[in-house]
Amino acid sequence: ETPVIDAGGKYILPGIIDVNRSFYHHFCYDQQRLLRLLKSQIISGTTFWIDALPIHELATISDTLNMDSIAIPDYSFHLLVDGIFCQNPESFLPLLCTHGITSMVFHWPLQENIPENRLNHVFEFAKQHNFLVLFDLQFLHQYDNSDNDIASDTVMGYHLDQLQALAQMVEMFRFKACFLNVHFVEELSILKKLRTNCEIFAELELSVTLGGKDAF
Repeated sequence: ETPVIDAGGKYILPGIIDVNRSFYHHFCYDQQRLLRLLKSQIISGTTFWIDALPIHELATISDTLNMDSIAIPDYSFHLLVDGIFCQNPESFLPLLCTHGITSMVFHWPLQENIPENRLNHVFEFAKQHNFLVLFDLQFLHQYDNSDNDIASDTVMGYHLDQLQALAQMVEMFRFKACFLNVHFVEELSILKKLRTNCEIFAELELSVTLGGKDAF
């Protein structure tokens, strides 16, 4: 009487975690678009979403997402660090704890001017309260407004310089860190050295397409 499912030629997964889906605003502004997104995610096996929100939007999470009429995957949030949060991180700690938020995201390099002393205060806050800090490493061409081509060695050199600077801050303040968009083998040597005495993680971007390949 036990149901048997033929899984021949298929992958068996406990569920897929989508860490690169900005889904929150779909709930707020376009319910039909949200429904289409939900169907596509469920069909693909996604059972858990992670998004990033600035501090001023955290208070609306529960009311927005706990909609009885829509079945959604489990969800979680990183705090998207901004200048308002950096002014006094401790004052926001009760709000973060209420929503179970234990991780913070920096788009790096920073998209707004935050003084170094305030930035250091955030890193001290992360260390004290055991927060995970994620650095989303941006490429030079992602924020360069010129139409000129940027040499590949310039892009790579800038990426390495940014990672090296962040590695020094992690080593100085000893908070848990995760680096997103790691592309180059030279970056791995920086991370391996840092990992000898710091708790770090990294998202490694593969430069090949796995689908249809015999070997990679």
